[in-house]
Order: sequence, then C-alpha cells, then structure tokens
Amino acid sequence: MTNPDSPTTGSGEPSAEDQRHELQGLLGEYHGLLTTIVQQLLPAGQDEETMDLLVDINSAFPGVSISFGEVQGELNTGIHDDGLGRVALTSEQLKPKKRGFRFNCSRFYGAISDSSGANVASQGRFNFIRAAKHAIRGVKWGNIIVGSLTKELLKFKGAEVIREFGEVIVTTLEQIVENKESKVTGEAR
Repeated sequence: MTNPDSPTTGSGEPSAEDQRHELQGLLGEYHGLLTTIVQQLLPAGQDEETMDLLVDINSAFPGVSISFGEVQGELNTGIHDDGLGRVALTSEQLKPKKRGFRFNCSRFYGAISDSSGANVASQGRFNFIRAAKHAIRGVKWGNIIVGSLTKELLKFKGAEVIREFGEVIVTTLEQIVENKESKVTGEAR
C-alpha cells in the first residue's frame, strides 16, 4: 500500500527529496568505507615506511568525519535539491556511480570477511592486497560522487575535505600495495 503523504505518490519519478535521501545514504556508506579502511585495513598494511603517515591519517580522520556531517547538514536544507540533477547526482545519472561504488564496497568487505573474522593481516599480504585494491576502487567511486557534489556545493569546504582525504587514502593504499608486491616479487621499488 502506498503512503498518500509521500512526495512520490502518483508519479513515476522519485521526488527531489527522495533523491537527496538516496545521495545522503551513499555519503553515509562512503563514510563507513573510509572508517573501515582507516580502522582495519591501513593498520594491517602498516610497515616502517608508512607508520608516520598512518598516524597522520588517523589524526586527520576525525575532521573528515565532521565534514561528512557538515555536508549532510547542508544537504538537509533542501536548497541543493534542484542542483543535484545538474551535477549528475539524480536518477539515471547517479545509477552507474552508485552501482560502481557499491560493487567495489561489496568486494572490499568480502575480502575482509574472507579472513574468517580475524584481522586482515592474519591472512597474509595477498589477502591484504586484494582487499586494498577493492578499497582503492571503492574510494575512487566515492570520490566521483563527492566530486560531483562539490560542483553543486561550490565553496562549501566539507565536500572538498572529503574528496581530498579520499585521494590521500587511495595514494596511501597504492603505496602500501606497491611495497608489499615488490617484497613478494623481489623487485626494487
């Protein structure tokens, strides 16, 4: 039975509010992905070369979490509802971004759960590498969504903080993966 008070009742298209809520859900999922990477994956990949970098990432993350909240608050105003379509964050334009993001998040979480509930590091570097590569792709998809959102929010700094932190995570994971792969193959870095 349909809700007569729903903004989408009687129309085939989701309302602007429904589309905003979907985007806000994706932002929550992206925050969850970054949290899992920072709290579980990065510590499992830590080595002497990246130890100080990981300390800095952990120190920066609370500010990034605040930025997620600020962006959610800005979206809650409804002021940007019409603009979300102009930056490809509604309906059909959002679908491939959402699908790519969720696919890679699912693969990442699957790679972590393959370690039988234990820390990712207990399964060895190959499982870490698999999880890290899926995490990299998930973050890149998340950054595509946040990058589009940054265009709508213009000078609202929270979205830019999130996007740049995502780039830091991708670059850090690529560095750790390269270090681990070179140790396995014996190649110089």
